[in-house]
Amino acid sequence: MLAEIRRVLKPGGRYLFMEHVRSDDPALARKQDRYEGLWKAVCFGCHCNRDTLPRIQAAFQVEEVEHDELPSGPPKIVRPFVLGRAVKR
Repeated sequence: MLAEIRRVLKPGGRYLFMEHVRSDDPALARKQDRYEGLWKAVCFGCHCNRDTLPRIQAAFQVEEVEHDELPSGPPKIVRPFVLGRAVKR
């Protein structure tokens, strides 16, 4: 997906992202790994345990990034997220 985003952006084009990511908490990360297959099947191919930010940083120049967690509501395995802005080099 990042390759397609890079393909359609002009040089200097901005990519605004909000992605749920692998938790920094080892216990929650293990749960994300355990439930990843079920989550992927139920949520149309979504992967709850990917460490997405390094992939974005490899493809774009990240200008701003914020790490946070969604409030209660969604399952805990998808609450960690990154929000930011990146630019195509």
